[in-house]
Amino acid sequence: MTIFREIDMVIFDMAGTVIDEKGIVYKVLKDTLRHFNLKFSEDEFDYFHGINKISVLEHFMDLNKFKDTESVINYFNTNIEKSYFSNNIIEPMNNATELFKKLRENNIKVCLNTGHSRKIANKLINNMGFDKYIDGSVTSDEVLEGRPYPYMIEKLKNEFNIESDKIIKIGDTVADIKEGINAFTRIQIGVLSGADSREKLLEANASFIVDSISDLLDDKYY
Repeated sequence: MTIFREIDMVIFDMAGTVIDEKGIVYKVLKDTLRHFNLKFSEDEFDYFHGINKISVLEHFMDLNKFKDTESVINYFNTNIEKSYFSNNIIEPMNNATELFKKLRENNIKVCLNTGHSRKIANKLINNMGFDKYIDGSVTSDEVLEGRPYPYMIEKLKNEFNIESDKIIKIGDTVADIKEGINAFTRIQIGVLSGADSREKLLEANASFIVDSISDLLDDKYY
């Protein structure tokens, strides 16, 4: 199955796909809601995997009729930066840079997208050492709407003048798969290294699923 043949761009999600962030973002989101006494159920968070983080907070603020948006967002931003960057516990997924290099050796552009802000994304990209191995990136605060809307993919597609049927989307959440489908990418690959289960990714109509991005180094895909 030569999935990368006749492909010009692969777009990877970041946290949970190419970055092992230990589920920190969902912990910080929940801690933020608890700090401001905003009610939520644990089950509700499954739906928000992979979605713009500020949109998640705004959703629960609306449900709780809470008006001090700035305080909530500032609290989240402060604590996600502290959690991500103060103790070096996040790290690249195994073989992330090796896969980036192999794709580029095959004349395939490597891009990243994320539900984090540009500020957080830049720090993650630089701290993981990805800046030398990718061709571009886009964040959900740079487009009209984040996942599952197709706008982040469309921005990269237009930037590099690449057609949708020459693009693969790879991610660990239902939102990633739906984003790829909504952007008409040729293939949507689910990985089991992050938030959502095999069952949920299959239900979202992932083209196929791998345990991790390391599996995609196999020569059979080229």
